[in-house]
Amino acid sequence: MVNFIKSNKNLIPILLLALLSFWTVYDVFFIKVALDGKLYKQGFSVPNIIGFSTIPINLAAYFFLRKFFKYFVSITILLGLLGLIDFSSNNLTFSISFFSFQVISFLVGVLYIILNFKWVKSLFAIKRMPLSLDIEKVNAFKEHYQTKNREELEIIKTDNRYIVEAKLAATELLAEIENSSGLLN
Repeated sequence: MVNFIKSNKNLIPILLLALLSFWTVYDVFFIKVALDGKLYKQGFSVPNIIGFSTIPINLAAYFFLRKFFKYFVSITILLGLLGLIDFSSNNLTFSISFFSFQVISFLVGVLYIILNFKWVKSLFAIKRMPLSLDIEKVNAFKEHYQTKNREELEIIKTDNRYIVEAKLAATELLAEIENSSGLLN
């Protein structure tokens, strides 16, 4: 059971929102609201309906687009924070100055950050160059890239799929091209 929870920890916030949505459906259908001594039936708001529709979308992303699931959940939580979607019949908001956000989405967001702290940290991490470079690799890449044109070298320089030595070789070749074209003018 513990392994199942660990391997599916990212589903916990969505399942909590789904349970809250089921509670909201129950609340709207079976509990009446008293206003000025009269009982009224509640209705679903547009943010409720949109919020309910995000649950199956997130579940589909979890099972079929796992690579993008964290982004789907992050967008869902952000929309909830801004009040564009809602999962409860009682719109609980917290206001600071002129900015207000939904408490439930905030708490789910905090839970999601706790569950995915490594991923959140990696979003804000600064990528650093390694301290030691293999100069022989750089020279080998320079020799290999001699026949590439400027556009291909720019792609190599900026594409994160290439190793540091390959990027450095492309950068040096671009500098050489720049210097040689400056001498011709």
